[in-house]
Amino acid sequence: MKRHPLVMALGLGILSLAFTSCGSTTGDASLPTIEKPSQLMAETIQDRIRQIEYQEGDELLANLAWLSNQGVASLPGLIEALENPVPKVRANAAWCLGQAGNRKAIPYLQRHATDKNSTVRLEVARQLLFLGDYSQVGALVAGLDSDNTRVRFLSYEALRSTTGKDFGYDFRVASKEGRSEAVGQWGQWWEEQKQSQWFQNTNRMAAPGK
Repeated sequence: MKRHPLVMALGLGILSLAFTSCGSTTGDASLPTIEKPSQLMAETIQDRIRQIEYQEGDELLANLAWLSNQGVASLPGLIEALENPVPKVRANAAWCLGQAGNRKAIPYLQRHATDKNSTVRLEVARQLLFLGDYSQVGALVAGLDSDNTRVRFLSYEALRSTTGKDFGYDFRVASKEGRSEAVGQWGQWWEEQKQSQWFQNTNRMAAPGK
């Protein structure tokens, strides 16, 4: 099932995308090699990414679905878009990378886990989890106690759909007191998982037991 991306407008800016040569997209030899698509496809993808900043609603959803369905062809452009000055573009590029389902995107997403924009950080954490990287689960657990209903929902949706756990949490509960028991159980669960063997894996790519 496709998960809804972040579609809120987060400000305007100028999109500047540059497709790199074959090899590591960022020029870092330690990152996975991602081949470029054909010139025509690269230009089409670049144009699609450029439109993200100005789209809303169904138009944006359709565009993001198209980008995420292009497989490896869209990865170079989407990875470049993680550097875009507009948070809306960065957040939705992260969403597309996660939905594309290619784990080569993981180390590129990891580099943006500390993005200066909280919305981008949240979406990067969510998509890393969907791709099997649990390194940012702590940030999602913290999001369960946010004052922002949307942050609570997105954090919970990622955690629940990936782990199969619930702990009686309800993102609609506005008071911290009303959420405290369930949030505490999520926190305790996560502390236990960090001590388990699967988390000791260098890449933290193995899912914990459900």
